[in-house]
Amino acid sequence: MSADEGMEMEACLLPINNCEKVQDGEPFQKVSVGCLAPQTDREYTSQNRLLCAHIPAWALVLRRFTDMDNVRFGVHNVPTVEAAPQVFEVPIHPDVSIGDFLEEKNYNMKQWQLEFTFKINTAVFLWDETKTAKEDILLSISENPHYDIVVVAPLNGNLRETDLYYQASAIPKSRAERLAGNLAQALKCLTENPDQKAGGLNLCGPGDYEQIAKWNSTPLSEAPSGFIDDIIFEHAVSKPAAIAVHSWDGELTYSELNELSSRLASHLCSLGVKPGDMIPLCMEKSLWAIVSVLAVIKSGAVFVLLEPTQPVKRLEGIFARLKGDVVIVSTKHAAAFQDTQKKVLNVNTAIMEKLRCLDRPTFDREQTDMAYVLFTSGSTGAPKGCIMDHQALSGFARHAEPLQIKSDSRVLQFASYGVTASLVEIFCSLSAGATLCIVSDHERMNDLQGAMIRLGVTWTITTPSTLRSVDTSALSSMETILIGAEPVPKNAYEVFQGSFRLLIGYGMTEWGGILTAQREGTKDAKNIGSAFLGRTWLVEPHDHDQLAPVGAVAELVIEGPYLSRGYLDDHTKTSETFISSPSSLEYVGMEPSSERRFYKTGDLVQYADDGTIRYISRNDNQVKLRGYRIELGEVDHHLRQFWDCTDNVILTDVVQPKDSAVMPSLIAFVGRKEAQLNAKPATGVSAEFMPPDEQFRKTVSVVDSKMRTALPSYMLPTVYIPLSHVPLTFSRKVDRMGLRKQASMLDQDQLLLYRAMEGNGMDEKTKPRSDTEKALHRMFAQLLSLDEAKIGVNDSFYDLGGNSIGSMQLVSMCQAENLILTVEDLFVKETVAELAATVDENTCK
Repeated sequence: MSADEGMEMEACLLPINNCEKVQDGEPFQKVSVGCLAPQTDREYTSQNRLLCAHIPAWALVLRRFTDMDNVRFGVHNVPTVEAAPQVFEVPIHPDVSIGDFLEEKNYNMKQWQLEFTFKINTAVFLWDETKTAKEDILLSISENPHYDIVVVAPLNGNLRETDLYYQASAIPKSRAERLAGNLAQALKCLTENPDQKAGGLNLCGPGDYEQIAKWNSTPLSEAPSGFIDDIIFEHAVSKPAAIAVHSWDGELTYSELNELSSRLASHLCSLGVKPGDMIPLCMEKSLWAIVSVLAVIKSGAVFVLLEPTQPVKRLEGIFARLKGDVVIVSTKHAAAFQDTQKKVLNVNTAIMEKLRCLDRPTFDREQTDMAYVLFTSGSTGAPKGCIMDHQALSGFARHAEPLQIKSDSRVLQFASYGVTASLVEIFCSLSAGATLCIVSDHERMNDLQGAMIRLGVTWTITTPSTLRSVDTSALSSMETILIGAEPVPKNAYEVFQGSFRLLIGYGMTEWGGILTAQREGTKDAKNIGSAFLGRTWLVEPHDHDQLAPVGAVAELVIEGPYLSRGYLDDHTKTSETFISSPSSLEYVGMEPSSERRFYKTGDLVQYADDGTIRYISRNDNQVKLRGYRIELGEVDHHLRQFWDCTDNVILTDVVQPKDSAVMPSLIAFVGRKEAQLNAKPATGVSAEFMPPDEQFRKTVSVVDSKMRTALPSYMLPTVYIPLSHVPLTFSRKVDRMGLRKQASMLDQDQLLLYRAMEGNGMDEKTKPRSDTEKALHRMFAQLLSLDEAKIGVNDSFYDLGGNSIGSMQLVSMCQAENLILTVEDLFVKETVAELAATVDENTCK
């Protein structure tokens, strides 16, 4: 296969120490592969044995460690090639059998031999003993110091003479020995079982099983014997005057929190609430929200925290699935639920003052009883309810210490009530006897930094995009910041400066707490640390009964006492995702047991050399955006419902632009089932991406309006791209990864073409006139990574790519230049001209 000289292709690099080698030119070390390999090779092609077993074997190994289906590496000393060393490209589809993979008719060597240079760091040296002494091989290898790993392969058919050379500055000896075992396993699969699928090969060697067993040898932690409300009650007894909640609407001591929540729990029972009833709570962040949650727990019912700003239609759909007759609301949101069929309890100061002081309800309960349900995006078009029991809820108390939350901590309650992070904030702090700090919605959106300073916050969990709206160096009281729930920028440790500990955490709705967090001092932005209170198993992405080699890209499976019970009224999804003890545990000396439960996260990760875990990507169509978990299937479902898609294929994906400073976007791709042969691609953009015509824009406008009635704002696509044709993979499925990669290469100026805005960034723009307009115009361009010439004073902030997090950042930028603007202003006014007028009005007040 030929290509244009100088063409840039995707790098194919075997991960090395901290993704960065110390230096080139160090002496190569050697480990033997032969002692683990099968006895003999066999001839796979008639081309003068050009394709010895080592080339496809190394390709199979490289595929598992790079997560690439087209791998590339150097090949030296090929007898039939007199030219310089070659770069081979080997395509491997996981559903193809080894036998078919090796067939010359399917994989012609000319397709693998390329004429341009790639970023590669591994090679196979083919050694002909009739022409070269083995001692001279090392000299040849040392002349190529840009390689980190070199496989020396004999051409005499004796696989036992295979060696693996490595640079010690790139990988440790233990990992080199495991790689040798992986290569030996690949050679064994090639020679002994050609009917196996390429994606299902077991490449684990003895060193892998030994290391995995060692990393998972720590006994699982025992779940707390008490219930979470009992743990909090102990603080009310031992330090009744200590501040439990410091909120914008008042303070509560631990004694007051206990007394008020018990009083409300008794009132709930008087309304007919019974143990096991599911009580939705639709409230803004306030001290009464905390009292209400604790009251539901004390009543024996199941709390269901919901973000009240979601579309009412979506909330009503959730209400209909909940067993129970009561919904708890705040005064601010009471009007929205006046037509609901449930009894609406408006919890506020006035109603609480009228309630009699009664003893808290008493009833029998077990740790396995339901405690709460969290609703997340679901793949079938409806939200998915994750059921958690009291054991999982009590588990938050066990997470406080490893998360470094202490009795003197002041924990910010910032996360949306619809995500697990909000429960980490609430229950880790209250179970530790700490103070929960709650800011008003206005402060949360307009002056988060000032609020954290005034409240003396010492601990917070947030997303990187939210943290960008804060000058972290000014947070003098801060001790720990835990970030996650979206991709972490590589330069996070340079961007977020301060005297605090910056840690990357990892969790999910199905686990009661935070599963992992970085070890202090880690500087790898993809590293999510190791599990605090559970076990982590890395399995083959399409076979959970097979452990993955150490360092290979694999699906993360977790085990522990704080797992979810499953999904509300969805036994099929529960049985697919929660599994009993997989047979793979036998390889590490553990007895399978039906009592052991495991959760398949769908996240692709890999072990680092120290046993910590590095996050890679998802194995399915679930994504995270701005801290929220989104099932793309739910977005796709509503898009197809509102779009006339008889002749269209519609799919969505979250795309991170090549500029890591720009926030990810949810993009909708719309393509016809049949190729549009006469269509011409947009200038300077991918061949599949078409310029949107007027009819397409009108359809997008109508669909967007309908989507806003069904889904929360974070689930709405902000970019719509029409496709000339729908690209397919080798197996005839939509090439979602290919579309994502192409979209990621678009810069913000190119994305303007696909945003729903008048003129779409192509017409002549009205320039700013006043000083305020000029300042806001500059901020728009800086924040959204756009050319100032592409922005007019009549362009909408949101149409240009802004969102709720971006609005917080814009307000912060205005404050730095003494311009008075609030996020609430951005809900009403959107353009440079309108906002400039608002700033001038605010200044005159």
